[in-house]
Amino acid sequence: MASAIAALPGLPFDPQLADALSDQYPHANDFDRNVREAMRDQSKAALDHIAGCILQVARDLSNESNLTGAGFRLADGVKRLNEARSDARLPDFAGVGPLLPDELDGLVTFCARLLIARGRGLIKSYEIQASSPAEIESRIAAIMMESGEHSIAALTQRLAEHGVALQDAAVSVWTDAPDPLVAIQVSGAVRVESWQAAEEAVREWSIAEKESAGFATRATLATVASGTIIQIGINIWNATAGFTLATQPDFERVANALQHPLLPTIYQELADELLQNLVTASSNMVRSEKRPPDWPTKIAPTRLTNVDLRAGDPAPWETALDTYRELRDRVLTQTPGDTLAGAVSNLAPSVSTQSPLIELVANLRLAAMDADLAGSS
Repeated sequence: MASAIAALPGLPFDPQLADALSDQYPHANDFDRNVREAMRDQSKAALDHIAGCILQVARDLSNESNLTGAGFRLADGVKRLNEARSDARLPDFAGVGPLLPDELDGLVTFCARLLIARGRGLIKSYEIQASSPAEIESRIAAIMMESGEHSIAALTQRLAEHGVALQDAAVSVWTDAPDPLVAIQVSGAVRVESWQAAEEAVREWSIAEKESAGFATRATLATVASGTIIQIGINIWNATAGFTLATQPDFERVANALQHPLLPTIYQELADELLQNLVTASSNMVRSEKRPPDWPTKIAPTRLTNVDLRAGDPAPWETALDTYRELRDRVLTQTPGDTLAGAVSNLAPSVSTQSPLIELVANLRLAAMDADLAGSS
């Protein structure tokens, strides 16, 4: 197999590249090493990687760990194929077609999932021998859906234990999943008034508890009000990983999966612009105060944005602007070392804290959400 891959036509030699490298590396050894690296054929490297996975399987078909490991390695072949296709030097021969057809991706993914399923004992060897490729693919799809259903059941139970009802949930494909056989992600939503309890339930959910409950996929839990997805949520990264705050693409995916409208972000974006302006001003003030006296002129202060209520703005936006003005006054009178950066970049809108500064940031964001909600109704 290795000889067959080596015999494939490679990348055309680039004399201009060779001339440039010869000027840069006058010694033969350096030139040879760098020209080989520059002319490395990623298409052959991708095929060689796939061939290596096949050889790994052939060496020990009865070793479940070997099959699982080969499956994970083989799944990485899709990324290598895409990298090879992105090389503009990859030749396209007339009458032959693409050297790396797109169909290879689906075949590699299918084989990777089959190996992992076989290695984990989810599919028996006799089932593979007695089934067509289409039947095996259906079985693998069913295994993937089962992982999603188990995760929904585990999440529902976890929330119920904390007095929260999961309002809606759905599964969708997770294209970049670290586990090819669990390439499923769960989208769920709880009522916005239940979010604090829901968030605490997720944050306190230990790895052992998730594994015991059968939670195995990625999940994004968002909030819903009046049938609209609100931009308050959290990502749960499978059973063995932690969580991160959900971002706008996560909310868009949840809204699409649950078939709910997504709250517009007009006032939320305005609030983020105001906060970023305050962060820049605060950071510049701190840096200016800490500069040694013999350094050049201090950093020029950042001009703070002054925003007034406009005709037609909803009432919650007036509350948001009042909060912004209070934050602005704090920035103008702050002591050296006091900065907003951590509060703005690391805080979920619902996180409660004893810090007045962080509470103001949270209140501004929540008021902006209320303004968007009022403006969309």
